[in-house]
Amino acid sequence: MSLAQDRTGIAKRRKVFADQTPEERERSRHLLGMSGRQSPAPKKLTRIRTRNTRRGEHRQHHGGYREPRTTPLTREDLYEDGRLPVPLEPTRPSQRCSLCLAVKSHPVSYPCGHSHCYACIRLWLDQQWMCPVSACHALIRTEPHRHFAEEQALAEAFPKWVNATAVAYTWEGLTFPHAPADDLESSDESA
Repeated sequence: MSLAQDRTGIAKRRKVFADQTPEERERSRHLLGMSGRQSPAPKKLTRIRTRNTRRGEHRQHHGGYREPRTTPLTREDLYEDGRLPVPLEPTRPSQRCSLCLAVKSHPVSYPCGHSHCYACIRLWLDQQWMCPVSACHALIRTEPHRHFAEEQALAEAFPKWVNATAVAYTWEGLTFPHAPADDLESSDESA
């Protein structure tokens, strides 16, 4: 990569960062390992709802944020051989991961229709349950799934790059918020 290409990539990343709120910018930098501090200050979790279900269980919903891990998860932990993909500049906007700003590596999608790199969204979901797209912020209630069509399109656009790394697509250690208890009770009654 030439110095001119590197500067062009940096300029594009700066433009994307400029369109984000300060909190989104800090989270993106933290996920990319570019943060000036070791880790973001833990957010105070606020309880939205605690509700007894029919089975007597207590379910607690927070404002979309998780409690921090004692040992932070890293990108290297998510790749099977520890090798990270070389970040490439996308040729089309649909190929860009809005978290790492590079071509999506091992794309996964979720019910709101957005997709990101597996490693990016796995690190994101380790901190919070909300979709990282600023216009969406939908609550992600289920595990994201491999986006095979997008994988195929990326394989055609970047044939040498796409199979250079491997991930396990595991969501182990994550729990996802359930539907509100009111929704569960109404669906139980209709069954």
